[in-house]
Amino acid sequence: MVERAAMNRAALAVLVVVGVFPLGCSSSKSAERAPPSAENRAPAFYPLKVGNRWTYDELAMGRVHNTWQTSISQQASPTRYVQDIQLLVEGKPSKPARQVLEVRPRGIFDGTRYVLEEPVTVGKKWMTVLDVSTAEKFEIVSVDSTVEVPAGRFSGCVRVRNTITDPGKVVQLTEPTFCRDVGMVETRISIQKPGKPDIVVSHMRLLRFESDGKQIFPPVLGGG
Repeated sequence: MVERAAMNRAALAVLVVVGVFPLGCSSSKSAERAPPSAENRAPAFYPLKVGNRWTYDELAMGRVHNTWQTSISQQASPTRYVQDIQLLVEGKPSKPARQVLEVRPRGIFDGTRYVLEEPVTVGKKWMTVLDVSTAEKFEIVSVDSTVEVPAGRFSGCVRVRNTITDPGKVVQLTEPTFCRDVGMVETRISIQKPGKPDIVVSHMRLLRFESDGKQIFPPVLGGG
């Protein structure tokens, strides 16, 4: 059941994705209260703008390649955006699953959880209670990751670790990476069972990022 749930979550990993984070950490109370600069706030790492579109290659269970597309289809209010998630089959998009993403003072909220929460600093932790026995635990583990995916090579990226432990001590580990002005570029989902090798459920990598009707990454030769 946990493995099946993880595969379903893989299809939505691009929302987080989880995975919807700023730089530097201070121990002083005044620094903790200071608002982060605009370039280091959560929306800088998950750009919400109508027309933004991300295309991903997903390797599921180490065997099957799927192509997923997510896009911001509408702005419902000054702080709320509708994101469509579609599986591409032979280049044709499926009926979209839709999710509302909201920019809040704490970060970016997807209706259930904060996928990016501020302050975006290494060691930042937060939690979402899913039911009486299950919770998602998030932690920012890096703010300077370098990632190489088909869309390009990105540095200064934020990596988040999301763990869900079921009553049987089976752990679902989701690790999305967000890059400034691009969004999620990579996500890995695995299942960890006591005494057994990890099972890689899903590995998603960014193929293309488009904005304002233009392909931004990978760059198009000649700027076309």
